[in-house]
Amino acid sequence: MSAFGYNNSLSQSPTARYFFRHLLSHLFTQIKKYLDHGWASHYAARPRCDTPEVSEQKPSVEIDALFSRGSRGSRSRAGMTSNMPQSGQNIAESVRTMKNKVMMPTRLESSTASIASSILQYRTIQGRTFHSEKYNTEYFAPNDDQQSASMDITHHYLTLLLDNKLFLAPLKQNIQARIWAIDFADEYPNAEVIGTDLSPIQPTWIPPNVKFELEDATDTWTWPEDTFGFIHIRYLVGAVADWNKLFEEAYSRCKPGGWVQSCEIDPTFYSDDGTVDDDYAFQTWNRLAVEGGKKLGRSFCIVEEGLQVPSIRSAGFVDVQEANYKVPVGSWAKDPKLQEIGQFLRSTMENDAEGYTIMLWNQVMGWPEDEYQVFLMSFRKALKNKRYHGYMKLRYVWAQKPEVDQTET
Repeated sequence: MSAFGYNNSLSQSPTARYFFRHLLSHLFTQIKKYLDHGWASHYAARPRCDTPEVSEQKPSVEIDALFSRGSRGSRSRAGMTSNMPQSGQNIAESVRTMKNKVMMPTRLESSTASIASSILQYRTIQGRTFHSEKYNTEYFAPNDDQQSASMDITHHYLTLLLDNKLFLAPLKQNIQARIWAIDFADEYPNAEVIGTDLSPIQPTWIPPNVKFELEDATDTWTWPEDTFGFIHIRYLVGAVADWNKLFEEAYSRCKPGGWVQSCEIDPTFYSDDGTVDDDYAFQTWNRLAVEGGKKLGRSFCIVEEGLQVPSIRSAGFVDVQEANYKVPVGSWAKDPKLQEIGQFLRSTMENDAEGYTIMLWNQVMGWPEDEYQVFLMSFRKALKNKRYHGYMKLRYVWAQKPEVDQTET
């Protein structure tokens, strides 16, 4: 890190560290595209087989969000300042402005595998690219840089929410077991961390103990049974048709005594004082999420419907625990920590309100196109109104696969 001016004082600030990572990753990813003449870096297009090779000594896996390009929650990006951002547009502009001010690395990793051309045949909807139709998952959010920036901000506010912890599950010290995958790999250098995604969109500049694989987490998993000591699943909102199947796959691939953790948010707006109840923009957003999810057959109201805990229990996990949060949208909360978190959550939506809604509005709901831009303007304006005390419901659930002797009894 020090070779790139990443000094100790900066590394102690999670906000500064987030932006610095965002900056480095953006620059290195662009360099990699030009050097390799295409998409490849650090991805393995895993063939479907019963016995893929797996390291027996490095037991961690990251299944980090099919949400927005698989949520590049497994990717690392960073910008340039520890000051609180005022809008998502400012964050994106900061990265564009500063990206040329960082030294190039001395070496870039070469491609590890070719990628099937069908995976790169992205769909285009009004100028935004979406995951290939190769997958069964009809995922609602784009896989382009603008949406990825929002998901990177999402990772940051979730890290702040957990007081800079990456997980809540009580992992044993010998389970060596960010951006989730990258932060996790930095913190546990003896672990092998695998991140999955639907598209090859992760950064090139990653720790040596991280790799990314093309995998649809809602399909049958290709790893052998009892492989991983920790499975981290985050932000699959709007992507999962069968939550029971998802956690059955996780249970099968988790080692006895290993842990699974699921983090999901309901992207619908709530308020305890009724301030968002009559607002056109917020209620239209809520309708898109609720009704759009029903039409897709993939719920956006995972917390409200309580989908995580029953599915995890049904799969066979034990010691199921949960933590629930009301995450403010904007800076209206009195608590300083929640104010900061709320500003970052608002920034994710300001940065790409279009990306979260364009497919739902046009392709799924079929609402009038001439009303769409009016909605976007109203929504962005409402996000900045401090009289609206909106929040979103977020839930972490973690559970353990029984030890061998427990499963036998």
